[in-house]
Amino acid sequence: MNVFRKTVLLTMALMLLYMSAKAQSVVSTIPLGHTPTSLAVNPKTNLVYATDRMGYKISVIDGATNVLKTTIPLGFQPEVVSVNPTTNRIYVSGSYFDGLVVLDGATNAVQARIPLAPWFTEIEINSVTNQVYVGNPDNRTITVIDGNAGSPNENTVVAIIPLPIYGGGDIAVNEATNRVYVGTSGWDFETNQYFPITVIDGRTNTISARISFEEVGSGVAVNPKTNTVYVTGPLSYRLWVIDANTNSVSASIDLDEHVNKVAVNPTTNRIHMTNGFGGSLVIIDGATNTYLNRMWLGTYEPVPIYIAVNPKTSYVYTGNIGWNPSFGGQSISVIDDPPSPAEQIQALIDLVKTYNLAHGIANSLDAKLQNALGALDSVNNGNSSTACNKMASFINEVESHQQLSTVQATELINAANRIRRTLGCG
Repeated sequence: MNVFRKTVLLTMALMLLYMSAKAQSVVSTIPLGHTPTSLAVNPKTNLVYATDRMGYKISVIDGATNVLKTTIPLGFQPEVVSVNPTTNRIYVSGSYFDGLVVLDGATNAVQARIPLAPWFTEIEINSVTNQVYVGNPDNRTITVIDGNAGSPNENTVVAIIPLPIYGGGDIAVNEATNRVYVGTSGWDFETNQYFPITVIDGRTNTISARISFEEVGSGVAVNPKTNTVYVTGPLSYRLWVIDANTNSVSASIDLDEHVNKVAVNPTTNRIHMTNGFGGSLVIIDGATNTYLNRMWLGTYEPVPIYIAVNPKTSYVYTGNIGWNPSFGGQSISVIDDPPSPAEQIQALIDLVKTYNLAHGIANSLDAKLQNALGALDSVNNGNSSTACNKMASFINEVESHQQLSTVQATELINAANRIRRTLGCG
């Protein structure tokens, strides 16, 4: 490859990165009526669950339309929610409720109640092994529950893992390696040092490592594709990056602002952190460990704290705890964190093929998408204006074909408009 072509490819890559970063945007704000205390996403059903402590219920959001789909009434104040997309089970803890309630995601009915010791704060699930991990800072333990649907041991405690320290930090699971990372949130007086992260081997349910650095681990997230762990805490305005292959700090990123919770979008390899005081989302590029964007979530400060990501759709959700709905509180912000335009166009090409349309219609739609994809080829140096025009032509053609069902046409148009938004089309 000659020097000129290398330069063109590098320029194209940087431009697509820039466009992808700037294309992040708030696409919806969903009012809830009460403050959410936890969020969870089921990427298979594209549903978002938000606990409503004051309303004694869980709000269920349709991720396709960004509207409230239904509410699940409970006889207690829900505190934390987590969902297993493999089994479609929803796990809920509550204030003054000693145990977990298990809901069937298909019917929203209570499937089981699991008694546990009081004061447990975090729930995380490995949807490959179907093990449920529950953190209890009162007795400094992680309780492991069998979540295999229909098994004889379903909803039974299979292990209780004692921790040297635990103050209620987040729990994150790498399903690819079967490792569990616990934000242990405290000072170890026996060794006189911080151990913000404790690593648990999911095969043996034993502690396999403790990672030390100058922080109190609070927010914890994992990218299973890169085997990297991200940690936030109250001591410093930093994001700590952990190489999970060596269980050591590979980078610490100065943020110049306080952040709360952290979540990773493995599809885009971007890290998202909520800044409650600033009413914003701080975004880091996981490939380079560099600052990408600080996104304000509204005219006023909605106080975002909780955060969840749907890696299948690449949308990010923040739970806003502000007391005043007029200032963006008591709501969920929906942030588009799109893959590159080329990736989205290719996905749209594949989607058109699944519809089994008449040969002429399929070829015509495919040709417009191929032309848009070609406009982004390095030879054309990322001709975004041409790609914008091609996507507009694609939308016009979709609207003209009565052979497409309303559902199909809506799905294609929404996907095309997202591509145009990512490209920055006028």
